[in-house]
Amino acid sequence: AGFPIPNPFLGIKKENANEYEQLSLAKKCALRWMSHHKKMEKLKNTLKHRLHVVSYEALITDTQNQLLRIQQFLNLEKTIPMPNVKEQSLDKWKNELTKQDILDIQDITGYDPEMTI
Repeated sequence: AGFPIPNPFLGIKKENANEYEQLSLAKKCALRWMSHHKKMEKLKNTLKHRLHVVSYEALITDTQNQLLRIQQFLNLEKTIPMPNVKEQSLDKWKNELTKQDILDIQDITGYDPEMTI
């Protein structure tokens, strides 16, 4: 393998290192996502008021409010300009992933893609 083990960035632990290369791309991506998700949860608990987490879904569906929250968190005087938001990006995965990809992701994460996290 061309990466250090364990590799928390990729979600590779000593227990799954031997099988990692044989995993589907969807499972590898899901492991990486899970690793980042767990790290974010840990940071939210340890950094509390010094960290502001913005959900991609909230940024797309509630853009103005999220931008206001970011502005307040950063203590900015100037309003953050409204970006061009593409709501269709929220469902892009439905056209890009195969049924097997979705099952592989669910197998790793335990999350139903129809549910928001």
